[in-house]
Amino acid sequence: MRDFIYSLPGCNEDDKRAWDELCPEGAIRFYEGPDPDGFAEQIRELYGFDVTRTYEDEYERTNWAERRSFFIPAGLVGEIYGVGRWPLGS
Repeated sequence: MRDFIYSLPGCNEDDKRAWDELCPEGAIRFYEGPDPDGFAEQIRELYGFDVTRTYEDEYERTNWAERRSFFIPAGLVGEIYGVGRWPLGS
């Protein structure tokens, strides 16, 4: 999906709004890197939320301990997922 967004006319890595518009209610993503504890601490320090906390809605539930899945709040999807700073998947 990330490659699709960046291939749209006028969209590039700096266009975080595209992700926030696609995910107006936030998004569940997966951390795929080698340092989950470091990532969790960075997100806590930079954005003030805990990726290890379970999030659940009527369709999905995050599970940090087993799958490294976490919820990105609305308005931060582009900032956290859309710029490629961390190894994240969807």
